[in-house]
Amino acid sequence: MAKIVPPPLVVAILSAALLFSALSMPLSAQNGITALEAGAPSISPGTDYLWADSGNNRWKVSVYNAAKVLGIWPCISTSTQAGGIVYAGPTPGGGSTTNEESCLSLPNPIDPGVPLLVGPTSASAPQWGGSLGMNAISLNLQGWASVTEVLNDTTTGTTVNSLAIISTTGAIKAGTGNTAVPTYIVVAGAGNTSSTYAQLAISGQAACTMDASHTGVEGQPVFASSSIGGDCSTAATAPLGAWVLGQMVSNNTTGGSTATILARPGFPGLPLSNPTGTELATASGTLTSGHLVKFNSSGDVVDDGIALASVSGNTTIAATANSNLTSSASGDIVSVDANGNVQDSGTTPCLIQNANAGFLIPPYIFFPSANGGGTAVETTSGVVKYVQFYLPCKATLNHVSVNITSLSSGSIVLGFYSCGQSACTSTSPLVSGSDVSLSCSATGAVTGSTGSTLTLEPGIYAFAYAATDTSCATNSQSSSGWMAILNQNGSKRQGTGANSLSSGALQSTLGTLSTSNQIIIYSLWEP
Repeated sequence: MAKIVPPPLVVAILSAALLFSALSMPLSAQNGITALEAGAPSISPGTDYLWADSGNNRWKVSVYNAAKVLGIWPCISTSTQAGGIVYAGPTPGGGSTTNEESCLSLPNPIDPGVPLLVGPTSASAPQWGGSLGMNAISLNLQGWASVTEVLNDTTTGTTVNSLAIISTTGAIKAGTGNTAVPTYIVVAGAGNTSSTYAQLAISGQAACTMDASHTGVEGQPVFASSSIGGDCSTAATAPLGAWVLGQMVSNNTTGGSTATILARPGFPGLPLSNPTGTELATASGTLTSGHLVKFNSSGDVVDDGIALASVSGNTTIAATANSNLTSSASGDIVSVDANGNVQDSGTTPCLIQNANAGFLIPPYIFFPSANGGGTAVETTSGVVKYVQFYLPCKATLNHVSVNITSLSSGSIVLGFYSCGQSACTSTSPLVSGSDVSLSCSATGAVTGSTGSTLTLEPGIYAFAYAATDTSCATNSQSSSGWMAILNQNGSKRQGTGANSLSSGALQSTLGTLSTSNQIIIYSLWEP
C-alpha cells in the first residue's frame, strides 16, 4: 500500500490544529476528507500525492512522480440525465495543462441494451441511441461521416472538402475527367505530405465544395463536376454512367462554397457494359436524326451522313449490339441478326467519294445503256428537261463532264433537284452547288466544277439539263424506244419543267411538271 507523506509544514499545521481542537472543543465525527485548496506540492520521486488544487479547483493525484497528474472531475447531472461519462475537452482550462472536462450524458430513462457510450444531444458527436429521449439503439453519426483512410499522393495530394480518386500513388484530387470513376469526399487529413492519410467519406454526412449555385436541390443526386476538378455537382438526374457520390442534404448551394452531402458513393445501378453485349459509346461531332452511324478510328460513333427512309410511328429505335460490332468495323453497314441484335454485316456502304475512282452518270448511275449519238440538246432554247432516278449510294461530287459533238456560242446547264424519298414535284428544290454551266465553244470532252463540294445522299432526284441555244449538241440517249414506259401509271418520271433557264441558270424549282419523252444527255459526275 502506498504511503502518503505530507510535507513537514503541513504536519506542523495539522498538529497545531488538532492540539487546539482538543483543548477548546470536543471532536466530532467526520464522513469525508476535507482540505483547503492550494498550489501543487513539490513532487519528489517515489512519493505519491493527493491534494486539493486551487488552479483548477479539483482533487489531483500524482503517482510516482508522474509527468501528468490525474484530475478528479465531477459530471454534473440534470433532470434529463441518468448519469454520464466524463471525458477531457479539447483545450486546457484555467491556464493549466489540465483539459477542461466534458460529459457524455446517458438518456433518462436508459433504454435496455443501450451501449455504454452515448453521445450528447447537441449533434456535435456520433452517438449510440440517437437523440435524447429516442427509443433507439442504432449508431447515429449525426452530422458526421464514416470514413476510410488512404495514404495521400505526395505530388498533387488532396484538398479537404474536395473529391479524390484512389490512384497508384495514393489518394489524389479528382479532375474534370473523373466523372465515371469512383471518387470520394475528403473530410480530413488532406495534403501531399509523406505518410499522411486522407479520410474519405463512405457514408454519413460530408461537406463538399460545389461547382455552381442552385436552389431547391435537396434530395438530388451528387456527382463529380466536369467543369471544375474536385468539385461536386448536382442535377435532377445524374449523367449516364456517372459515379454518384450521394444525395444533397443542403437545399441551396453556392458555387465555390461547401454544401452538405449524404454520402453513399457508387454507380446508380446502370452498368457501362453487361454480358448480353449492350455497350455505351461516345458520340463524336453532331449526330443527325435519321442518319446511319459508324465507328471512327478512335472507337467513337460518328454520323455516316447516310439518311434512312422515314419509319412510321416511333422513329427512335434502341437495339442491343452484337459482340462483333466494334471499332474495327468502322464504316461497315449494320444489320439485325436472328435475335434482333444489331451486328456488323461485314459490308461497306455504297459510296462515291474518292477522286479518279467512283463516278455517276445519271440516271443510269454507272454506265448508259447505249453509245448515244450527237443530238442537239434543245429544239427551243432554255427549256429545262428532267428525268427522275433513284440514287442508292452516297455521292460526293466536284466535277462534271460532257462530250460536245456540235459546237455553238451557247452552253449546256446541268443540275439536280432533290425529291427525298417521294416522287419529284413542282416544288422539289434545286440541290445547292449542282447548277453547272459548260461551254459549247469546242467539240470533245468538256469538264466543269460544281460551285462547292456536292453531297448527294441516297434518295430520289430529278436530273435536269438545258441549253442556251438550239445548236449545241452532245452524246445522248435517244428519246425513242423503251423510254415510252417511263411515264406509265400516272407517274411523272420524264418531261419538262415550267421554269425555264433564268439568266443561263437553273431556277430554284422545276415548276409544273409536264410529261414527254426527251433525250437524256450523257454526263459524268465525279469527286
